[in-house]
Amino acid sequence: MKTGIGMAAAVVVALLAPLPAHAGVADCGLLTNFASVTYQNTAGDPYSASYAVTFPIRVATPNLMVAKVASPTLQGAGGIVTFCISFQNLSFCASAIDVVVTDRVPDNMNFLPLGPNFYAWTNGPNNGTEQEQWNNAGTWTNGEPVTYANFSLRWGYPRLAPRESGVICFRASVL
Repeated sequence: MKTGIGMAAAVVVALLAPLPAHAGVADCGLLTNFASVTYQNTAGDPYSASYAVTFPIRVATPNLMVAKVASPTLQGAGGIVTFCISFQNLSFCASAIDVVVTDRVPDNMNFLPLGPNFYAWTNGPNNGTEQEQWNNAGTWTNGEPVTYANFSLRWGYPRLAPRESGVICFRASVL
């Protein structure tokens, strides 16, 4: 019996891809499509065509990795914790389009602004063209949060090129 994320993923796959296709080829690998012709003459004698055609198709699939760390991992009331989310497109030949990284400020913590932007990032994709947003009442709002507890953060990237990566960090204090 599948539970948790496995069950949710199985449901999403079942709903979005009722007839899945399996290439059996690794990222950037080649599939070869082959076609030929056979026919019969008017007497019913079978013949094969003297030629056939092939066409190579490159299989390109984005493959995203995400990880999150907190530092320090033990903190008392009033202390500050920095959370960093790293992500990367592991594909060698396919870009990931409309990538969205979402995280929630943990319960019993207050978000701490870092300055003009409410996050810090390094190795950011797309030369910093991401869109940062926050949400605590069901609506995503651009820019720095106006509340500092119980909300989610979201960063959107229009394109994450092959092998491109980024790290997003934010701080929160323990209540």
